[in-house]
Amino acid sequence: MISSRLSACAGAALIFASAHAAAPSLPGAIFTTDQNGTAVNGNTSYLAKCGSTGVYLDGGPGPHAPPGAASLRDGDYFFQVTDPSGQTLLSTDPVRERCITVSGGVITGNCPTGTHQTYVDDDQGSIGARTVELCAAPDVAFRNTPNNSGVYKVWVTPVGDGTFAGGGFVGDFSRIDNDCGAVPGCFHGFVASRSKTDTFKAHDSGTFCITVEKELVQAGVENLPGVGWRILVTDSTGITNSFFTDQQGTTGSQICELAPGNYTVEEEIVRGYTQVGVFLNGMPVSGTNVLVTLGSGSGSGDQAVLFVNRRLTGS
Repeated sequence: MISSRLSACAGAALIFASAHAAAPSLPGAIFTTDQNGTAVNGNTSYLAKCGSTGVYLDGGPGPHAPPGAASLRDGDYFFQVTDPSGQTLLSTDPVRERCITVSGGVITGNCPTGTHQTYVDDDQGSIGARTVELCAAPDVAFRNTPNNSGVYKVWVTPVGDGTFAGGGFVGDFSRIDNDCGAVPGCFHGFVASRSKTDTFKAHDSGTFCITVEKELVQAGVENLPGVGWRILVTDSTGITNSFFTDQQGTTGSQICELAPGNYTVEEEIVRGYTQVGVFLNGMPVSGTNVLVTLGSGSGSGDQAVLFVNRRLTGS
Protein backbone atom coordinates (compact mmCIF):
# COMPACT_ATOMS: atom_id res chain seq x y z
CA MET A 1 0.00 0.00 0.00
CA ILE A 2 2.72 2.42 0.98
CA SER A 3 4.71 1.79 -2.21
CA SER A 4 1.55 2.32 -4.29
CA ARG A 5 0.89 5.65 -2.60
CA LEU A 6 4.49 6.73 -3.14
CA SER A 7 4.23 5.79 -6.80
CA ALA A 8 1.02 7.78 -7.14
CA CYS A 9 2.62 10.81 -5.49
CA ALA A 10 5.68 10.51 -7.70
CA GLY A 11 3.47 10.35 -10.78
CA ALA A 12 1.51 13.41 -9.71
CA ALA A 13 4.76 15.28 -9.04
CA LEU A 14 6.02 14.36 -12.50
CA ILE A 15 2.84 15.60 -14.16
CA PHE A 16 2.99 18.82 -12.09
CA ALA A 17 6.67 19.36 -12.94
CA SER A 18 5.98 18.84 -16.64
CA ALA A 19 3.12 21.35 -16.59
CA HIS A 20 5.29 23.78 -14.65
CA ALA A 21 8.14 23.49 -17.15
CA ALA A 22 5.79 23.86 -20.10
CA ALA A 23 4.20 27.08 -18.85
CA PRO A 24 5.17 29.90 -21.25
CA SER A 25 7.22 32.75 -19.80
CA LEU A 26 5.59 36.16 -19.54
CA PRO A 27 6.78 38.55 -22.26
CA GLY A 28 7.42 42.24 -21.78
CA ALA A 29 8.75 44.20 -18.82
CA ILE A 30 7.69 46.09 -15.72
CA PHE A 31 9.56 48.77 -13.80
CA THR A 32 8.99 51.38 -11.11
CA THR A 33 8.82 55.10 -11.79
CA ASP A 34 7.59 58.28 -10.19
CA GLN A 35 3.99 59.41 -10.52
CA ASN A 36 4.56 60.76 -14.04
CA GLY A 37 6.37 57.71 -15.39
CA THR A 38 9.94 58.98 -14.97
CA ALA A 39 12.65 56.70 -13.55
CA VAL A 40 14.04 57.89 -10.20
CA ASN A 41 17.82 57.42 -9.77
CA GLY A 42 17.66 54.24 -11.78
CA ASN A 43 14.63 53.15 -9.73
CA THR A 44 16.86 52.68 -6.70
CA SER A 45 15.84 55.40 -4.28
CA TYR A 46 12.41 56.95 -3.79
CA LEU A 47 11.85 59.67 -1.18
CA ALA A 48 8.67 58.01 0.08
CA LYS A 49 6.40 55.06 -0.50
CA CYS A 50 3.24 57.05 -1.26
CA GLY A 51 2.15 60.37 -2.71
CA SER A 52 3.82 62.60 -5.27
CA THR A 53 7.32 61.36 -4.38
CA GLY A 54 6.30 57.71 -3.95
CA VAL A 55 6.70 54.54 -6.01
CA TYR A 56 4.55 53.73 -9.06
CA LEU A 57 4.21 50.66 -11.26
CA ASP A 58 4.78 51.06 -14.99
CA GLY A 59 5.03 48.50 -17.75
CA GLY A 60 5.62 47.93 -21.42
CA PRO A 61 7.77 50.52 -23.23
CA GLY A 62 10.20 52.21 -20.84
CA PRO A 63 10.88 55.95 -20.74
CA HIS A 64 11.69 57.20 -24.27
CA ALA A 65 11.30 53.69 -25.74
CA PRO A 66 9.25 53.32 -28.94
CA PRO A 67 5.64 52.06 -28.64
CA GLY A 68 5.55 48.26 -28.63
CA ALA A 69 8.95 47.81 -27.00
CA ALA A 70 8.91 45.28 -24.13
CA SER A 71 5.13 45.11 -24.30
CA LEU A 72 3.14 43.00 -21.87
CA ARG A 73 0.37 40.81 -23.26
CA ASP A 74 -3.01 42.53 -23.18
CA GLY A 75 -5.18 41.42 -20.27
CA ASP A 76 -5.62 41.82 -16.52
CA TYR A 77 -2.81 41.35 -14.00
CA PHE A 78 -2.37 41.25 -10.22
CA PHE A 79 0.64 42.84 -8.50
CA GLN A 80 2.26 42.57 -5.07
CA VAL A 81 5.14 44.11 -3.09
CA THR A 82 7.52 41.81 -1.19
CA ASP A 83 11.04 41.76 0.18
CA PRO A 84 13.71 40.84 -2.43
CA SER A 85 13.44 37.11 -1.67
CA GLY A 86 9.68 37.09 -2.13
CA GLN A 87 9.26 35.34 1.23
CA THR A 88 7.66 38.31 3.05
CA LEU A 89 4.50 39.90 1.63
CA LEU A 90 4.44 43.66 2.21
CA SER A 91 1.21 44.61 0.37
CA THR A 92 -1.65 45.15 2.81
CA ASP A 93 -4.85 45.02 0.73
CA PRO A 94 -6.67 42.05 -0.89
CA VAL A 95 -5.19 40.71 -4.13
CA ARG A 96 -8.25 41.68 -6.21
CA GLU A 97 -7.68 45.36 -5.28
CA ARG A 98 -4.14 45.14 -6.67
CA CYS A 99 -5.36 44.59 -10.21
CA ILE A 100 -4.38 46.39 -13.41
CA THR A 101 -5.31 46.20 -17.09
CA VAL A 102 -2.84 46.10 -19.98
CA SER A 103 -4.09 47.18 -23.40
CA GLY A 104 -1.98 47.92 -26.45
CA GLY A 105 1.05 46.67 -24.52
CA VAL A 106 0.87 49.31 -21.77
CA ILE A 107 -0.81 49.59 -18.36
CA THR A 108 -3.99 51.60 -18.94
CA GLY A 109 -5.28 51.66 -15.35
CA ASN A 110 -7.13 49.45 -12.87
CA CYS A 111 -9.06 46.33 -13.85
CA PRO A 112 -12.71 46.35 -12.62
CA THR A 113 -11.71 45.26 -9.09
CA GLY A 114 -8.57 47.41 -8.80
CA THR A 115 -8.57 50.33 -6.37
CA HIS A 116 -5.08 51.87 -6.54
CA GLN A 117 -4.56 55.45 -7.74
CA THR A 118 -3.44 55.86 -11.36
CA TYR A 119 -1.87 58.77 -13.23
CA VAL A 120 -1.06 59.65 -16.84
CA ASP A 121 2.35 58.41 -17.96
CA ASP A 122 3.96 61.51 -19.48
CA ASP A 123 6.19 59.50 -21.81
CA GLN A 124 3.58 57.06 -23.20
CA GLY A 125 0.38 58.90 -22.36
CA SER A 126 -0.50 59.31 -26.03
CA ILE A 127 -1.17 55.55 -26.25
CA GLY A 128 -3.17 55.48 -23.00
CA ALA A 129 -0.40 54.49 -20.57
CA ARG A 130 -0.87 55.18 -16.86
CA THR A 131 1.22 54.64 -13.75
CA VAL A 132 -0.24 52.79 -10.76
CA GLU A 133 0.56 53.71 -7.15
CA LEU A 134 1.94 50.73 -5.20
CA CYS A 135 0.42 52.13 -1.99
CA ALA A 136 -3.23 51.25 -1.48
CA ALA A 137 -5.74 54.11 -1.74
CA PRO A 138 -5.84 56.57 -0.07
CA ASP A 139 -2.03 56.51 0.32
CA VAL A 140 -1.98 53.49 2.63
CA ALA A 141 1.66 52.41 2.62
CA PHE A 142 2.88 48.87 2.08
CA ARG A 143 4.83 47.50 5.05
CA ASN A 144 8.53 48.15 5.60
CA THR A 145 10.93 45.63 4.09
CA PRO A 146 12.93 43.40 6.45
CA ASN A 147 15.84 43.66 4.01
CA ASN A 148 18.82 45.37 5.68
CA SER A 149 19.57 47.36 2.53
CA GLY A 150 15.99 48.66 2.27
CA VAL A 151 15.22 46.81 -0.96
CA TYR A 152 11.69 45.95 -2.14
CA LYS A 153 10.43 43.83 -5.03
CA VAL A 154 7.24 44.37 -7.05
CA TRP A 155 5.69 41.44 -8.93
CA VAL A 156 3.12 41.30 -11.75
CA THR A 157 1.36 38.10 -12.89
CA PRO A 158 -1.70 37.34 -15.08
CA VAL A 159 -5.00 37.11 -13.20
CA GLY A 160 -5.82 33.57 -14.36
CA ASP A 161 -8.61 31.72 -12.54
CA GLY A 162 -6.96 31.07 -9.19
CA THR A 163 -5.78 27.58 -10.11
CA PHE A 164 -2.33 26.52 -11.25
CA ALA A 165 -3.76 25.33 -14.56
CA GLY A 166 -5.19 28.83 -15.13
CA GLY A 167 -1.76 30.12 -16.11
CA GLY A 168 -1.68 33.06 -13.70
CA PHE A 169 -2.28 33.79 -10.03
CA VAL A 170 -2.75 30.79 -7.74
CA GLY A 171 -5.09 31.27 -4.78
CA ASP A 172 -8.04 33.25 -3.47
CA PHE A 173 -8.36 36.76 -4.95
CA SER A 174 -10.29 38.01 -1.91
CA ARG A 175 -7.43 37.34 0.50
CA ILE A 176 -4.42 39.52 1.22
CA ASP A 177 -1.99 36.59 1.38
CA ASN A 178 -2.09 33.08 -0.07
CA ASP A 179 -0.06 30.05 0.92
CA CYS A 180 1.06 28.42 -2.32
CA GLY A 181 4.04 26.58 -0.87
CA ALA A 182 2.96 23.36 -2.60
CA VAL A 183 3.73 25.00 -5.95
CA PRO A 184 7.48 25.29 -6.66
CA GLY A 185 8.61 28.90 -7.02
CA CYS A 186 5.25 30.29 -5.84
CA PHE A 187 5.18 33.25 -3.45
CA HIS A 188 1.85 34.43 -2.02
CA GLY A 189 0.04 33.21 -5.15
CA PHE A 190 2.58 34.57 -7.65
CA VAL A 191 4.53 31.91 -9.58
CA ALA A 192 8.00 33.24 -10.37
CA SER A 193 8.21 31.62 -13.82
CA ARG A 194 5.03 33.38 -14.98
CA SER A 195 5.67 36.76 -13.33
CA LYS A 196 7.65 39.90 -14.06
CA THR A 197 9.50 41.63 -11.20
CA ASP A 198 11.46 44.78 -10.45
CA THR A 199 13.41 45.84 -7.36
CA PHE A 200 13.57 49.31 -5.86
CA LYS A 201 14.46 51.22 -2.71
CA ALA A 202 12.14 53.60 -0.86
CA HIS A 203 12.43 55.47 2.40
CA ASP A 204 10.46 53.52 4.99
CA SER A 205 7.32 55.31 6.17
CA GLY A 206 7.16 55.70 9.90
CA THR A 207 4.81 57.81 11.99
CA PHE A 208 4.76 61.56 12.33
CA CYS A 209 3.77 64.41 14.65
CA ILE A 210 1.91 67.67 14.10
CA THR A 211 2.69 70.35 16.67
CA VAL A 212 0.19 73.19 16.93
CA GLU A 213 1.07 76.48 18.63
CA LYS A 214 -1.36 79.21 19.64
CA GLU A 215 -0.36 82.87 19.94
CA LEU A 216 -2.44 85.84 21.12
CA VAL A 217 -1.62 89.40 20.07
CA GLN A 218 -2.96 92.69 21.36
CA ALA A 219 -1.81 96.25 20.56
CA GLY A 220 0.82 97.47 22.99
CA VAL A 221 1.06 94.13 24.81
CA GLU A 222 3.61 91.34 24.41
CA ASN A 223 2.33 88.30 22.57
CA LEU A 224 0.91 85.68 24.91
CA PRO A 225 0.47 81.90 24.55
CA GLY A 226 -3.08 80.76 23.91
CA VAL A 227 -3.79 78.41 26.80
CA GLY A 228 -6.57 75.81 26.67
CA TRP A 229 -7.53 76.46 23.04
CA ARG A 230 -9.27 73.60 21.25
CA ILE A 231 -7.53 72.25 18.15
CA LEU A 232 -9.35 69.94 15.71
CA VAL A 233 -7.50 67.43 13.51
CA THR A 234 -9.40 65.56 10.78
CA ASP A 235 -7.81 62.65 8.91
CA SER A 236 -8.47 61.53 5.32
CA THR A 237 -11.30 59.22 6.42
CA GLY A 238 -13.23 62.14 7.97
CA ILE A 239 -12.54 61.25 11.62
CA THR A 240 -11.93 64.33 13.81
CA ASN A 241 -10.09 64.37 17.13
CA SER A 242 -9.81 67.26 19.61
CA PHE A 243 -6.69 68.47 21.43
CA PHE A 244 -6.08 71.41 23.78
CA THR A 245 -3.06 73.68 24.06
CA ASP A 246 -1.06 73.61 27.31
CA GLN A 247 0.29 76.45 29.48
CA GLN A 248 2.90 77.22 26.83
CA GLY A 249 0.23 77.52 24.13
CA THR A 250 1.22 74.32 22.32
CA THR A 251 -0.12 70.81 21.81
CA GLY A 252 3.36 69.43 22.46
CA SER A 253 3.51 65.71 21.72
CA GLN A 254 -0.27 65.13 21.84
CA ILE A 255 -0.73 64.85 18.05
CA CYS A 256 1.79 62.11 17.30
CA GLU A 257 2.04 58.57 15.91
CA LEU A 258 0.17 59.71 12.80
CA ALA A 259 0.33 57.55 9.69
CA PRO A 260 1.37 59.10 6.35
CA GLY A 261 -1.50 60.94 4.68
CA ASN A 262 -3.47 64.19 4.66
CA TYR A 263 -4.78 65.92 7.78
CA THR A 264 -6.83 69.09 8.16
CA VAL A 265 -5.90 71.19 11.22
CA GLU A 266 -8.17 73.96 12.47
CA GLU A 267 -8.80 75.88 15.66
CA GLU A 268 -11.99 76.61 17.54
CA ILE A 269 -12.31 80.39 17.74
CA VAL A 270 -13.01 81.68 21.23
CA ARG A 271 -15.56 84.47 21.61
CA GLY A 272 -13.87 87.87 21.78
CA TYR A 273 -11.00 86.89 19.45
CA THR A 274 -10.46 86.92 15.70
CA GLN A 275 -7.95 84.94 13.68
CA VAL A 276 -5.23 87.10 12.10
CA GLY A 277 -2.67 84.54 10.92
CA VAL A 278 -2.18 80.89 10.01
CA PHE A 279 1.27 79.38 9.33
CA LEU A 280 2.60 75.96 8.29
CA ASN A 281 6.28 75.43 9.07
CA GLY A 282 6.74 79.19 9.30
CA MET A 283 5.07 79.95 5.96
CA PRO A 284 1.76 81.85 5.83
CA VAL A 285 -1.31 79.89 4.71
CA SER A 286 -4.46 81.39 3.21
CA GLY A 287 -7.70 80.31 4.85
CA THR A 288 -8.70 79.52 8.41
CA ASN A 289 -7.42 75.92 8.47
CA VAL A 290 -4.35 74.04 7.25
CA LEU A 291 -4.03 70.93 5.07
CA VAL A 292 -0.99 69.02 6.34
CA THR A 293 0.49 66.20 4.24
CA LEU A 294 2.64 63.71 6.14
CA GLY A 295 5.07 61.24 4.64
CA SER A 296 5.71 62.71 1.19
CA GLY A 297 7.20 65.75 -0.49
CA SER A 298 7.72 68.66 1.90
CA GLY A 299 5.77 66.63 4.47
CA SER A 300 8.45 63.96 4.81
CA GLY A 301 9.01 64.93 8.47
CA ASP A 302 7.08 66.29 11.45
CA GLN A 303 5.03 69.44 10.78
CA ALA A 304 4.36 72.64 12.78
CA VAL A 305 1.21 74.77 12.62
CA LEU A 306 0.79 78.22 14.19
CA PHE A 307 -2.52 80.01 14.73
CA VAL A 308 -2.41 83.71 15.66
CA ASN A 309 -5.42 85.51 17.15
CA ARG A 310 -6.11 89.09 18.18
CA ARG A 311 -8.34 90.10 21.03
CA LEU A 312 -11.21 92.24 19.83
CA THR A 313 -11.43 95.77 21.20
CA GLY A 314 -13.77 95.96 24.18
CA SER A 315 -13.73 92.20 24.78
